[in-house]
Amino acid sequence: MDDYLSLKACINCFQNREIIKFVHEHEVDECDFCGNRDLPACEIEGIVRFIDEGIARKYDVVNGFEFPGHLCFLDVLYDEEILADSANRTEPGLEQALVRTSTYGDQILERQHDGWGSEKLQSIWTEFCAHTANFRFTAAMDVIGRRTEAKHLTTSARSEINLPLGMQDLWFSIENSYDDLITRHDPPFTYFRARVCRRDQKLHHDDLTAPPAELSSHGRMSPIGVSYFYAAGTPETAISELRPHIGQQVAVAHFDLNEPLLVLDLAKERHRKSIFDPSRDEKPGDFVCDFLRTIGDLIAKPIPPEESSTDYVPTQVFCEMIRRGELGKHIAGLRYRSALHKKGYNIVLFRGRDISLGPNPWLTFRGYELYRITDLSVSVEWLSRGKLYGFDC
Repeated sequence: MDDYLSLKACINCFQNREIIKFVHEHEVDECDFCGNRDLPACEIEGIVRFIDEGIARKYDVVNGFEFPGHLCFLDVLYDEEILADSANRTEPGLEQALVRTSTYGDQILERQHDGWGSEKLQSIWTEFCAHTANFRFTAAMDVIGRRTEAKHLTTSARSEINLPLGMQDLWFSIENSYDDLITRHDPPFTYFRARVCRRDQKLHHDDLTAPPAELSSHGRMSPIGVSYFYAAGTPETAISELRPHIGQQVAVAHFDLNEPLLVLDLAKERHRKSIFDPSRDEKPGDFVCDFLRTIGDLIAKPIPPEESSTDYVPTQVFCEMIRRGELGKHIAGLRYRSALHKKGYNIVLFRGRDISLGPNPWLTFRGYELYRITDLSVSVEWLSRGKLYGFDC
């Protein structure tokens, strides 16, 4: 170990910003790993101490057998994007030097969390999907009290649906950890809804707002017969969600917000501080917020028409639990990424046709604009080789 401690590494050997800042505070010297002679460099003894302090902020040492989700020190080096490509041009490389000198070099590690890890959350969601996919939405919501007079989903109602135990615990955490994902929309704010129309067709307000309940089809967050207001953040995103054909004409309606609304923002980017930042403070519930973002990605994923409508059930039930639960008292809907328009987002508001037509409307219809589809682009990925007339092709 002592042979490595006096070796020096320069800022060119790292890609983590906080480690670069630490090394940059030292004098210019020759790097023993990439050979650079005109950049700040620091002895391995100081660097590895700084790295170990960062690891201690996020990881715990595991005693006993190794399980999925456990990491070795090298895994952490790559997961936290510590080393630059130039760090291992010499023998021994910086990677080996850090492994041999770190307190954690031969330890098995796991990420710290407030009872929730990414693997556990994934397991809970998989179990929840398998559970809810066994019945259609109406059957599920009957069980959790859809036919009762309760306005919000109670603890007893959650147990009636026989939610997996982990999901019940997760739900409690969601209702206590959502603050970071709340976004406020203030007037003037415009939502966009699109529909394909004939060239000579005249459209009106009631053609372009949320449909009547009896005409509502399955959606990611609403079952057949339930009307919510689905919209997009830009005309381009609204049009993309239709998956139109070249030459078709599309009407894009503008709806302006009348009053401030709070939405659960599943498209909100999260910027975590590096584990090597001494001011880093990962709050309880951060893993739950990450889980909700993952749900947002699932909501955004389009389901082909040929797929079963039961594929919608898990996100429909999850959304309804949000709407009826404690969280639903504070928000008007959800914002989520668009899978069909890069960097675009969509929104669903928990109100039907009366959102712009009824008393105390949240939105005001401002008319519509017409567009013609002139071009489309397609990206594909190769899956496998099929068979043709019984022969491999």
